[in-house]
Amino acid sequence: MLNLTEFYYLNSTTITFNLSDCKTYNFIGLFQNLKKNSKIIEVVTTDHNMTLFLKEAIEHGEILDIINESINSNKKNHNKSKTFHLPICFDDSFQDDILKLYDGDLKLIQKFKESFLKNKFTLRYYGFLPGFGYFSGLESKLHLPRKKIPSSKIGKGTVAIGGEYVGIYPQDSPGGWNCIGNCPIPLVDFDSNLKININVFDQVIFEEIELENYKKIKLDYELDVYDFKII
Repeated sequence: MLNLTEFYYLNSTTITFNLSDCKTYNFIGLFQNLKKNSKIIEVVTTDHNMTLFLKEAIEHGEILDIINESINSNKKNHNKSKTFHLPICFDDSFQDDILKLYDGDLKLIQKFKESFLKNKFTLRYYGFLPGFGYFSGLESKLHLPRKKIPSSKIGKGTVAIGGEYVGIYPQDSPGGWNCIGNCPIPLVDFDSNLKININVFDQVIFEEIELENYKKIKLDYELDVYDFKII
């Protein structure tokens, strides 16, 4: 049973509530069930919070009923997340922050990459920029503090670390996260219909590719012939 704690009414149709002692599978199930409710436009999550955007204002008691119904439904149904395998290129042109961090020591950089690729990441929420995903699951020894002085431009597709999170920049942007590589597959496509749909609580495994393959995958995606690996 999920333990609901405090509710915050941001306005009559926007409500945030905290959850404590929540196991990941319960959080996933509640999120998925609430998104199916016809009275809710959108559900946005952080680590232990959910915000509901309602179509119209409803009584507090009815909101509790909707949440409790979703919790009970979660007990009966087996809610699953998907696992996406995403390519990442560690070419020197994409990992300047790691090169600086390890003073160009190739052995330490290789060890960092090997450790990073062993992690399985979970999309916790989108924020900062439209389509900027915050992924948890990075082992503590790989955590990197945000830069004291942000970079003026970080390229689209950059995979970066900010504290305990991994993010993928959806567009060229200033940013203070540490660049470690680049993914040629956009999580958000602003120019055409999105070909991949990674939802909150879906998981990602990164697979290393070389620069030539990176260029090929980027072209295949643009031609709509890239074969996504999804479990």
